[in-house]
Amino acid sequence: MDSGLSEEEQAREAGRKKAEAKAERKKEKESKLEVKTLVVSSNIKNRKGYRVEKSPLEEMTEKIRDMKLQAEKRKLKEEMDKLINDFDIEVVKLSNEKNIIEGDLMVAKMKLTTFY
Repeated sequence: MDSGLSEEEQAREAGRKKAEAKAERKKEKESKLEVKTLVVSSNIKNRKGYRVEKSPLEEMTEKIRDMKLQAEKRKLKEEMDKLINDFDIEVVKLSNEKNIIEGDLMVAKMKLTTFY
């Protein structure tokens, strides 16, 4: 009896420590179960064809989101159409300029051949 405690006190102390360790393990196990339960419940998949009724707030936010997306799509489409039309106009202008330059070149060739 080096510690100065009787055998009975030592047995009680060992029993108390065992009980504390057991309680600690039980708490850890319960907390792990809670975490697993949360993870499993978030991974539940709906069956095929199963639909959940949406709340009025969810429906309204979905309509607003759709309206924003439609407006953005319309704006982008208009911008693309404008860019395409501007490009087509530039192509026509360049084509006309090319024809004018080719005509001037032909006139210059004809003058060159008639002068010699």
